[in-house]
Amino acid sequence: MTIEANFCSNCGHSIPSSSGFCPTCGSAQALSNPTPVPNSPIHTPLHPNVPYNENVYPGVINSTKLVFKDALKINKRMGRADYWWSSLGLCLFSIPFIFLFTQWIIRLSIRTDMTETQLGGSFITLLFLVFCWYLFLAVVNITAAIRRLHDAGLSGLYYFLTFVPFFGPLITIILYSQPSKQNGNRYM
Repeated sequence: MTIEANFCSNCGHSIPSSSGFCPTCGSAQALSNPTPVPNSPIHTPLHPNVPYNENVYPGVINSTKLVFKDALKINKRMGRADYWWSSLGLCLFSIPFIFLFTQWIIRLSIRTDMTETQLGGSFITLLFLVFCWYLFLAVVNITAAIRRLHDAGLSGLYYFLTFVPFFGPLITIILYSQPSKQNGNRYM
């Protein structure tokens, strides 16, 4: 007995023809959903040697926008080029903030018209802003690393290798540099 299958109009996964909803993404389906054209880009077979990138033209600006857009998502993938370009973009994006925080500290330290209480409050405010900024960047970096590991076909738990002394960061850099795994990747 052969079960006819259609493809979801939202995510492209195969669904039974009698299903009213996609079991993968949950979007409603028309019961008479036709089978897609074989040459459509969503349904072409994946090739193991073709790298995956969400951006058609990965670069510093496009990839950094992507990493901020997906800052709280770990159930996606992030291609190798997008990951490394966004890492560079985050470093470049942080330079003006580091400069501004440094200037603020210098200006606060040379002020003579403020009492110690006012200076202490200003430093606490500055430290709180710096802490919030770096906490946000840490979340963005961690989620990007997990998505990069998913693209290589690895579990996001490999991120914890970063905390192994000496060799952990080196091992994770090697894992982040692995090519995209297209066929058999459970994190599609």
